[in-house]
This record gives sequence, C-alpha cells and structure tokens, in this order.
Amino acid sequence: MVGGGRRRRRDPAARPYPRDSEEEQLPPRHAPRAVRKPSHSLGESPTVEEMHVYGEHSGPTSIPLPTDFEWVALTPEETTAYRDLRLLKADLDFAIGVLERIQTNRPARDLIGEDRDAERDDFRARWNAALVAYARVFAHGMRTRLDPTIFDPEARTRHQYFIRLRNRHVAHSVSDYERIGVLVALEPGDEPTSDGILDYVTTEQLPGATRIEGLQRLARFARQHVSTRLDAERQLLHRYSREKVAELARRPRLTRIAEPSYTDELKPRRR
Repeated sequence: MVGGGRRRRRDPAARPYPRDSEEEQLPPRHAPRAVRKPSHSLGESPTVEEMHVYGEHSGPTSIPLPTDFEWVALTPEETTAYRDLRLLKADLDFAIGVLERIQTNRPARDLIGEDRDAERDDFRARWNAALVAYARVFAHGMRTRLDPTIFDPEARTRHQYFIRLRNRHVAHSVSDYERIGVLVALEPGDEPTSDGILDYVTTEQLPGATRIEGLQRLARFARQHVSTRLDAERQLLHRYSREKVAELARRPRLTRIAEPSYTDELKPRRR
C-alpha cells in the first residue's frame, strides 16, 4: 500500500444494505454463487464481472447451428477479406435501420414537460447510435475500412460533415455544439440585489428530415459498395470450399456458435 499504511477493516455496520437479505442467488446452471447487488456507494461498486452477471443473469452464451448439415469453420486467414466486409455491412445495416425508424417516429411537437424530454432523448440516442455506426465503417481499427473516395466530391463533402459531427460532438466535446451559461437573477430596483443563480445547457438541435435522409443516402450507397465486394468474396470462398472439401471434411465439427462475453472486452479482435 502507498506509504506502508495498514489496511483499515471495513465496518459491516456501514454497509448500505444487510448482506444476507440483499444478496441474490443466480440460477445454478450459470453461476452457483451469490452476487453482490450494485450499490450507490462508489466504495461498494461491483466488479466488472459482477456487473455483467448481475445484469444478464447468465454467463457466455452460444447459438445452435441447424442440424441439417455438418458444419466446419474456415480459418481467419482464409476469410480475412470476407469477414471484414461482412462486419462493415453489419454496421451499415444497423445505421440504416435506426435512421428509418427515427424518420417514422419523430418526437411529437405537442408533448410537454417530461414526456417531451424523454422522446427527445430517445430520438437523440438513436441518431447518435446511427452516426457512430456509420463512422465506424470509415475508421481505422482491426478491420478493413472504407475509403471516402467511393463518394463523388459533393457526397464526400456531406460525408466529412457527418464524420466531424461524430468526432467533434457526439464522441468528444470539441465543437461549439454544446454550450453552458450561468445567469444571475437580479431583483429590480434602485439598489439591485442577487436573488439566485440559474444555469442552462444548450446542445445541437435534433436533426431534421434533410439531415437524416442525407446520412441515410450515404449509408445506403456505402452498403451497396460493400455488398458488391462481399458477393465477389462469397463466390471465391464457395469455389475454395469445393476445391478443399476433402481437407475441410477432416476439420472438427461445430454444433454451436459462441457469442462474445465480458472477458472479451480487452482482447484485440480476432483477425
């Protein structure tokens, strides 16, 4: 410990809830042990593992494969181009789907108070999610990225606007899209007095139909570009599987597809 001090023992009476009555037992098939409930005290915060298990009530999961065929896996080295393109398409599918939904479910103008705020928050969350998913397709990372040169100059200008919006406002606080002000309330009169402080936060207005459709057109064009390349890669892999069928038949059979779990968070993505 820093300074060589002795570790202080925690006083059980200081816990924000009774240990025995507040523990929750998870289903035995997942984790036959008690998991501490998250508390509002930072000192009692759960571990990453506990947060994951408490929220999901399950450990790593898997998806069964159809039983009509026997399944073997191609290696990452055999499928690098296909895998990367398929992940790009998944991001674009997500972005386009979200944009379509927010176009048809815009916040109602006649709502007031908390209902209006909740609808606007949901709208903003979906818009931000679509924007982030779109930008991932062009970002540096562990997979192939799209080059903005797939767009013509006019479309590339719109693309750069959305990327800046993601980088300088949604993901990071850089641009002047968010502002805070602090006001003093003065009592009028010959000798003004301060009656209190008021602060306000303003941020980017919710996007209108023009901006939503603009991002949607870019995402659809990018998806078509990716889909064309993906179809070509799929044909190459199909031809490869026919040529190597004897070798593939010697590989282990798969019956389920494992899904990622919390332990995969800090691992680099498999190539």
